[in-house]
Amino acid sequence: MKELVINNLEVRTILNQEKTETEKEESDRNYLMYIIGIVILFFGFRRLFKRKKL
Repeated sequence: MKELVINNLEVRTILNQEKTETEKEESDRNYLMYIIGIVILFFGFRRLFKRKKL
């Protein structure tokens, strides 16, 4: 019985570690998307203002 409980705990801790890793990857991906979006917006507005001056 004790072995079953210990095995359960080990499996749960491994699963929890995997979850935290995927959450970190998702947050990194979100930051990248935000940065890319800001850069695209910046260049888009630059083009708009260049066209208005002409």
